[in-house]
Amino acid sequence: MAQNLWPDVESESVLTPVAILREQADLLGQKTKNVVTARVTGGQASLYGVMTSKGFVYTLSLVAPALDNYAYDILRVRHGMQIYPVQVSDLVRNKELQAATEEEFLAALGEVLGSPEVKNVIQVLLSQSDALEPAPKR
Repeated sequence: MAQNLWPDVESESVLTPVAILREQADLLGQKTKNVVTARVTGGQASLYGVMTSKGFVYTLSLVAPALDNYAYDILRVRHGMQIYPVQVSDLVRNKELQAATEEEFLAALGEVLGSPEVKNVIQVLLSQSDALEPAPKR
């Protein structure tokens, strides 16, 4: 029998950036009764369209199901094989933020999601979606 040369490994109990993004996506759907939702896409990083093994990239988008699933990207998160530090690209305000820890990431995420610009995008998507609802019968 061959000798097993792999080290003993355990999963760290760290809340990853993608898990935090997915949690926030779920919370937006609850808050808007799924009129505006959010989705997280991405995974393996790419360089000039070619997949690399150098890290991970995730995009958080607002989605309006009533508008044929219209999607609006609001932020992108990048990190290497180490979970932190994380680079947060605020796509609405064209701003770059850095987070060295989970706490800093939560603060950066709160800054983006709580910004007046993101609130405005959500309100526009809500209004556009409401406009497609049939008028109540009188």
